[in-house]
Amino acid sequence: MRENIVNFLLTILSVVFLGIGVSFSVKADIGLGSIDAFNLSWSYLTGYDIGTMTTVTNMMCVFLQILILRKNFRVRQFLQIPVSFVLGTSISMILTYVLSHITITHYPFQLILAVIGYIIAAISVGCMIALNCVSSPIEALGLVLCEKGNFNFRRFRQWYDVCLVGFAVIVCFILQEALPIREGTIISILMYAKIASWVRDKLEQTHFIKRIRIQ
Repeated sequence: MRENIVNFLLTILSVVFLGIGVSFSVKADIGLGSIDAFNLSWSYLTGYDIGTMTTVTNMMCVFLQILILRKNFRVRQFLQIPVSFVLGTSISMILTYVLSHITITHYPFQLILAVIGYIIAAISVGCMIALNCVSSPIEALGLVLCEKGNFNFRRFRQWYDVCLVGFAVIVCFILQEALPIREGTIISILMYAKIASWVRDKLEQTHFIKRIRIQ
């Protein structure tokens, strides 16, 4: 029981740092990953900040999982709900109370901030995967859909990303907002998965993580 509590607290801490990483990449304004670009486009449409829309998107994913799985939706999967709120709140607070007072106009500094954000986010995701306490609601929904539809997850995820990016592009074009898909998006794609996988592999080899990791 004690190990599970420690695991959950470390997972929440990882989610907070994930929010910090996302906030940095949003502030850098040189491109976002597919999910964050989707949430930013929702922000343009609704007028709410990206942190709030991140929470809404994740909660919608949890709700869809419940509808699809019904009785097979496990109790532990409800942990996606607090994770959704922590992530969205972290993004909102960092952007509003910390980064809103900082102005970055020179491209090299934007690039540095974006890369730092991508690295922080990737490390955070690697920690979450190693702890194995709760999955990202969007990832969890994708897995559920693949299981129900007998789809290949990797291929499904590619189309998943294409649809999210396509939605963001259409919204930005209609509203004439700055496109969140830029060179930073490519940088994120190239480094994100590699860093997250490396962190996960290193952590899973440690005695501490082996002891508290949920099987």
